[in-house]
Amino acid sequence: INAEYMGSFLPVVSQLAQLLKSTLEETGKKFSTVHYNDQSQLLTTLGVVCDRMLDDALLEEQCSELPELIESVFHFHGQVLTKTPFSSKPQRQRIAALAVTTMSSLCKTTVQCVRHFPKFFDALLQLLQASLTCPLSTTPNAEDFSAFQRDLILGIIHIVERCEDFLSPHLPLLLMTMCHRGLLENPSSQVVRAVQGAIKLLKELPLRLSGQPLCKVLQETNPETHLHTVLLILLQSAVAAAPSDRRSDPTIAGLLPFFVPYFGSAICSGNEPDDLGDTKEAALAALLEVVLRCRETDFRSMFNELLQWCWTGKRTQRTILFFFQICQRLAEKLNEMFLDPFMRILDHAAQTLLEKKYYPVAGAVMKFLQTCLDHIEEFPAVSPDRWKSLAEGLIHQLEKGEASKSKNKSEFDTLEGAFQRLCLRAGAGSWPTLQKQLVFLFQSERKTTRVRALQIVRTLYRTLGYDFSQVALAELLDRLFDLLEDGDEQVQKLALDTKHVIEKATGENLDNYMR
Repeated sequence: INAEYMGSFLPVVSQLAQLLKSTLEETGKKFSTVHYNDQSQLLTTLGVVCDRMLDDALLEEQCSELPELIESVFHFHGQVLTKTPFSSKPQRQRIAALAVTTMSSLCKTTVQCVRHFPKFFDALLQLLQASLTCPLSTTPNAEDFSAFQRDLILGIIHIVERCEDFLSPHLPLLLMTMCHRGLLENPSSQVVRAVQGAIKLLKELPLRLSGQPLCKVLQETNPETHLHTVLLILLQSAVAAAPSDRRSDPTIAGLLPFFVPYFGSAICSGNEPDDLGDTKEAALAALLEVVLRCRETDFRSMFNELLQWCWTGKRTQRTILFFFQICQRLAEKLNEMFLDPFMRILDHAAQTLLEKKYYPVAGAVMKFLQTCLDHIEEFPAVSPDRWKSLAEGLIHQLEKGEASKSKNKSEFDTLEGAFQRLCLRAGAGSWPTLQKQLVFLFQSERKTTRVRALQIVRTLYRTLGYDFSQVALAELLDRLFDLLEDGDEQVQKLALDTKHVIEKATGENLDNYMR
């Protein structure tokens, strides 16, 4: 509007504000019965006129009636959303979509609209949620219905972009709505694209806004649902987007207290070590992102709580399983920084190997040991007795654990890898006792145990070579020669192959030692 005509136009704004106010007073309590055409025409007019007017900086500066007009517009649109219940009828959907379009447009054009935001945002989200419970079979036109949902989502996106600082109290409902499976897997591509845009926007929200609401919603949703997994991924993305150099950021440290109680209630609430798959992986990924961006003192405090949670009071197999899975992932990321936690867990690991035969639990301990032994350079404070206790735990798994009996090669590979790394890192001082225990298993009545013990000895000679042959070789060969005459053909072949591996490591012909 040209400044020359501004004086003539200002009365129009005043008249429009008064007209809208009187309309509101007349419809009042019977708003929902106002004829569709009247509502539609008024909404369309308001949308066009207000959008054009509010886009004019000069008008916004000079028009004293503008705040009153804005308030009336928002009041009117708010009634559309709150007093008109959701309906599968296309006419009612168009009314709501028109209201949303106008309101979101106004939020983008003038800061004066922002203060009205809280009044209608929850109503807008509830309208979208209500649409998710409406069976498509009851909608006369599925394409129109999808367009209606898309318009609601786009309106929400526009408002969030403009008013993110007002979002905190509304974020739980916003997160649950946008991550609803009915939207993420909607048959309409236009709805899915709109939802993807909304989730991308949510991922980019500052952590100070989204962190605690995400934790709150996670505590309230079923961990077995798709919604829960999506929320965990959102939390991970929000933390990952935070500046990595701000280790003193209290927002990140403030998320750590969420995890241990969450693990207890959501991940480890059962007795059996069932795997929750995607949910568990997403929870671990979120925790790792937080740990990598927090101070070491904050991490130690959280780890103390984690230790107490797992090893104080009644322990379930699921708790122990998940504890060692957490520690394995932490060791992968923290490397040398995980030495102190490793020292505190070492005795628990050895005890678990001696107590548990069930592979998922014992396997988690063995994978944890492999990761720590691979990622930590030095173990200055580990005494020979503590290495010995770990070796005894692995021998117990070899003799009685499920990994030694399993036909699944990967399970035995885990056990074999744990033996291999333990010998490499514990040093020659641990080898005599270990080899003596392995040789003892050559005499087992169970064929499977004899086979697995031979495989471990063969692997250790391949890994350690000549040095390993300096440990009680004579006793080993006596038992090995017995197995060359074993009643089982598989044991005989494996014993012969082990003999050849030892000969290669020592450079000697072992036939000279035969009785």
